[in-house]
Amino acid sequence: GAEPQRLHLAGAGGRSVGSLSASVSAAAIVDRVRRLAPPGALAGDAALEVRVGKLTLAPGLAADADVVELGVEVECLDLDDETALKTRRVAKPASAPSVVDFAFAGEVEVVRGSARERELRANLKDPRRDLTNVSFYVNGYRAAGSRTPTPLGFGSLNLRAILDERRDEADALVDVVSEDGKTRVGSLAVSLVALKTLQRVAAGR
Repeated sequence: GAEPQRLHLAGAGGRSVGSLSASVSAAAIVDRVRRLAPPGALAGDAALEVRVGKLTLAPGLAADADVVELGVEVECLDLDDETALKTRRVAKPASAPSVVDFAFAGEVEVVRGSARERELRANLKDPRRDLTNVSFYVNGYRAAGSRTPTPLGFGSLNLRAILDERRDEADALVDVVSEDGKTRVGSLAVSLVALKTLQRVAAGR
């Protein structure tokens, strides 16, 4: 049978209302519902909603026969390598068009009174704007099924900019470049629905 997976249930305002144990197949259905939900339907004012769509590969990456799969990790606030939001791995197309679609939707909970909320509030006040970056790291895999990713590059959106401009980012095209800035990886379509949460946190509510 399918291996059970623990799912956490949240009600209005992000308050926990319990959890349930579901099979992997049921969890897959929940994941599909999340991905098909309209932007903004997941977040409310107690989470940052993140969507990762299509990556259009730069010619260099498209021609790199050693890279056979691609994946994206999303990092922000206290998320690290272990807790980062991660897309599924997608096979790199062998021919044109050089586009992969991750079709990913996830959220970073910002629960009232939590350490993460306090960190976000402090970062919004800090003059170092990079503290409020949401970064999208594109990884390559050299062999199908390989567990070891090769970091290819990253691009970022900024939470402070969303708050200052009073608008969420919908289907924004983020330029993905290598860590040293010398190699372009491609352009990644992403959405970041965060304004309601940012306004609540900044106001101390």
